[in-house]
Amino acid sequence: RLYVRAQNAAGDSFWDSNGGADYRLRVNSPIRDVVPDKGRYAPSETARIQIDLNEFGSETNAFLLVRFKHLEKDLHRILRRVEDTNAFVFPWKTPTNDFRGYGIDVDFVVDGKIRDSRSTALDVSSDWTHFPRMGFFSEYPEGAEADALAAGLATFHLNAIQFYDWKWTHDRLVPTGADGHPLNVFTQVGGRVQSFQTVKDQIAAVQARNMAALSYTLTYGDSGNAEPEHVEWAAFKTPHSTNLWDIRQHDAGSYKIWVMDVSNPDWKAHVFDQFADAMDKAGFDGIHLDNLGGAWCYRYNSDVGIPEREEFPKFIAEARADLRRAHPRAIVTHNDVMGNYLPEIARSDADVYYSEVWSRHTYRDLRDNVREIRAAAPGKAMTFAAYINRKPWDEMGDPAQPPLPTFINDASARLLDAALFANGAFHVELGDDGQLLVNEYFPARAPRMHPGLSRAMRDLYDFAVRYEEFLFADLRDISSERRVTSSTHRLSSDAESGAIWIVAKERADGTLALNLINLNGVDDQWRNPCANPMPQTNVVLRVRTDPKIRRAFLATPDDGLGRPQPLPLRTGADETGVFADFVVPRLAFWDLVILAP
Repeated sequence: RLYVRAQNAAGDSFWDSNGGADYRLRVNSPIRDVVPDKGRYAPSETARIQIDLNEFGSETNAFLLVRFKHLEKDLHRILRRVEDTNAFVFPWKTPTNDFRGYGIDVDFVVDGKIRDSRSTALDVSSDWTHFPRMGFFSEYPEGAEADALAAGLATFHLNAIQFYDWKWTHDRLVPTGADGHPLNVFTQVGGRVQSFQTVKDQIAAVQARNMAALSYTLTYGDSGNAEPEHVEWAAFKTPHSTNLWDIRQHDAGSYKIWVMDVSNPDWKAHVFDQFADAMDKAGFDGIHLDNLGGAWCYRYNSDVGIPEREEFPKFIAEARADLRRAHPRAIVTHNDVMGNYLPEIARSDADVYYSEVWSRHTYRDLRDNVREIRAAAPGKAMTFAAYINRKPWDEMGDPAQPPLPTFINDASARLLDAALFANGAFHVELGDDGQLLVNEYFPARAPRMHPGLSRAMRDLYDFAVRYEEFLFADLRDISSERRVTSSTHRLSSDAESGAIWIVAKERADGTLALNLINLNGVDDQWRNPCANPMPQTNVVLRVRTDPKIRRAFLATPDDGLGRPQPLPLRTGADETGVFADFVVPRLAFWDLVILAP
């Protein structure tokens, strides 16, 4: 068994074994980074792409070749001599086409030979909810830097930021002094000291980079310590109750959250005013509603129950309508915890379907979840809060208790995103200063990403944006039709361990998008740490296709570039119809094959 030790400039050590993470080393790399300036662009908006170079010696005939591409087609090319600077900014007016991803390929060329390459992507969409790449902020100390944090998240092309636990209390969002004016520095009910000015600065910073700012809040939380402000607004565990001890509550450690009756008109009037106040005074673009999971409770002094399956969608619709009276573009999202009320929430007025995943443990479970959402609400975008490497509560007590590993297992993190993106779902996971979510309490910081995984996440998000039309758009899932076969490798349309998982989709014009996810050498449990999948080579595939298919491209985020490569294609016909044969040279984690007319 071999172990490799690497050390960064800060002195942090990273260990790798045959069962651990995959670290990459770039030697003599002239291109340090290529990043767009925003997380999203409107059609015809000018994007600015920054290219930073390392010190590369005294090359006298060095050029940067920059190509803006859609699939294999060059839309714009720039050739610039590298002279006395290590930083370049290239403007590009984006096309008028809406909801489309583009690739940006940069080559460092010396004497006509490519010495180094980097790539990134950009999303051109007039509405971020079409492709909702949501991240988060969770800390707001006084004097904190805002623009650098926003710039860091924009490198992942995030287009919406959830401001987790920014507020004063769950039912009094904006911190307010005795004079009725907002406080700057305030103490939350949990004891954290925050700055309202920092919240506003971070909102302005993300909005400047075309990322929407969403206020996190509970649908029905009263944070009074001894008792709720209005007992008659509360939700009770037994009928005809008015007793304080019978109110549904959540122990948050240093304080209690009293659960209010989500159907109570007085509670709704109060909390809707709080939502509007937060948008007015902080500048939010909308709200993200959370809850504590499904439960059956009763109204105050009544045997009438509170059917959350019906009342949550009503609350969403009324909150959205109320906010849009003053803010016509206000966005509302809602956490359907565990998918408890999936059909109703998916069909509700929530602008995006958002669900915290708990009970679904396998890759197939996630795939089935996506299919259920799509069946309930065709065309609605979806995003999951799925916490990698976190054991669920029903398996082992509180998984946040030590000992915790130092680093997130990167193989499982990469496979999870491949599984979600290939099936058309987004993943709420990135935020703050480059953190990856591992817990439902967003400020949790252990385990954390090592630099190798952070770079892999950049590659995955570049890839997801570049090919968003073939991953997240309104394509028909044809995986169960089993049109793809192999004479050399075991395939599965159901995410079985020890096979190549095929996720196949078809566009109306006959274009096929075939996702190959490597589950060889790993189990089918998405939360579990795992080794890197065993690489598969020379994968011979036959696909039943539309007769119009004439060309094929292969792309992968695993090479750090994600560029489409032409794939030799042989077409033919037999007694069952038209087919196309091709060979995938190597599969590490995730490959995408596009077969187009």
